[in-house]
Amino acid sequence: MFRSGKPRAILGAVNVCVCLFYDVYPKGCSRVNDDFEQLLAPNVEDDDGDDYSAGAIRSVQLVVDPPAVRRSQHATLTCMYDLEDTPLYSVKFYRGLREFYRFSPSEYPEKKIFPFPGINVDLSLSNASQVVIRNIGFGLSGNFSCEVTADAPLFSTATGHLQMQVVEISSSFSAC
Repeated sequence: MFRSGKPRAILGAVNVCVCLFYDVYPKGCSRVNDDFEQLLAPNVEDDDGDDYSAGAIRSVQLVVDPPAVRRSQHATLTCMYDLEDTPLYSVKFYRGLREFYRFSPSEYPEKKIFPFPGINVDLSLSNASQVVIRNIGFGLSGNFSCEVTADAPLFSTATGHLQMQVVEISSSFSAC
């Protein structure tokens, strides 16, 4: 049906049918009703006529523990994500626009550190969903993000963000 070598789009009043995988899934594509996520996860039929969803990443969220990071302490950045049934391609952590840690299960080594001033990654405690940073300084206050990429055939990507604050509790502070 879609073997012409070109993707086809059939436009309707409200429904749009787009087939992105015309060579891989020649039997059809999904109907999108104002839902862009469906475009990323088309419902297709296999050769037996069974429907299945190609999958997409949903709800990527980045959290820091502890919520207020004390200077000279460590922090755990946890990237929470749902790949549905799609395999993981990579998880990347960024400070600002610079990547400092990557987990790629299909590569060797799976864990990679990219030098960044002030970031000391504890590789033994870091994995596919978290990165542990030791001896944090004030210079690390700012924007962090994690980028999750699903494996083939979609290679869809989603990102979670957070603003991390590094604090100092004065030794002269006393509780009332």
